[in-house]
Amino acid sequence: MNKCIDDWGIDPAQTETWDTFRHTFSHYHLDIQPLRVVLPNNPESVMEASDQLWYNIQQPPSIGLAAPIASLLEKHKFL
Repeated sequence: MNKCIDDWGIDPAQTETWDTFRHTFSHYHLDIQPLRVVLPNNPESVMEASDQLWYNIQQPPSIGLAAPIASLLEKHKFL
């Protein structure tokens, strides 16, 4: 995954493509192709980028999750 290497200098240990699903909003559809990426270690600068927010799936998030993301994580037994 080039994004992992470009952003954090880490080559993924494992990737897994999950089923595409559709989330419908009031005026449009969002087709989501999830990809699970397992990193061999934690990125050192994970919270330094202003356009990223990481959730610890071992603890309840203090900031709400978007409905399609919450559904996805529940389906795969991460929440």
